[in-house]
Amino acid sequence: MCKLEAAIGAPLPSSYRNLLLKENGGLAKPKSEDLTTLLFFGIYDGPNNLEENWNDARGRYKKWILPIGEDLNQDHILLDLRNGKIHVLGVVHDFENYLTNELVKIEHTESIAELISDSRLDRISELLDRGELGLNAEAKFGYTLIQYATFRGLHDVVEFFADRGANPSGCLYIMLNTRFCSLQTIKCLLRNGADPYEQTKEGKTVFDLDSPWIEDIIEQSRH
Repeated sequence: MCKLEAAIGAPLPSSYRNLLLKENGGLAKPKSEDLTTLLFFGIYDGPNNLEENWNDARGRYKKWILPIGEDLNQDHILLDLRNGKIHVLGVVHDFENYLTNELVKIEHTESIAELISDSRLDRISELLDRGELGLNAEAKFGYTLIQYATFRGLHDVVEFFADRGANPSGCLYIMLNTRFCSLQTIKCLLRNGADPYEQTKEGKTVFDLDSPWIEDIIEQSRH
C-alpha cells in the first residue's frame, strides 16, 4: 500500500485504507435495488488490480482523483484524495458514510493466480463448477490455468487441471524452460495429451532446450 501511495504521490484517506486492509476489494451490492452491483479494485495480481487500473486511467483524471472500482458498465468509481469524497454513478458521497449506509456488503474477490499459487483447489473447483471460471481461461502472464500451475511448479494443481480436462498445450515447454521440473509432472502432462513435439510460436520444441529432462521426455513419450 505504501508503494501505491508513493506512486500516486498522495496518502490514501484512512477510511479507504481501512477498507483495503479489511476487504482488499470485491463485489458490493448497493441497498437500493435500482442500482447495479459495484466492483472495488484491490491490491493483488489480476485484472482488478488497483494500481494497474490507476496507471491505465491516470491520463483521464486529475492527479488527486483515484479510480477505485467500476460498475457493470465499466464506468469508474472515483475517490477524491483531497477530501475523501467518492463519486458513484454520477453522485458524490462521503466515503465512510457511503460504505456504512449505502452498501449491503463487500464480498472479497481473489485473483485466480493467487488461488493457484496457494493451491486453493477447493475454491478453484467451486468457481469451475459454478461456471464462473473457464477451464482454459488465462491466469497470468498470458498463461492458461494449467500453464501457470506448471510455471509455478505445482504438481498437484497441474494434475487437478489435467484431470479436469484442461488443454496441456505448451506446458512441457514452459516447465522445461523454467528448469523446475519433475518426472511426475512430465508423466501427468503426457498422460493427458501433451505433445513433446509441439512447436512454440517461434517454431521451437522441448528438444531445442538445454534440459537434463529431455531423455525422460523421450522415454515417457514412448509409453
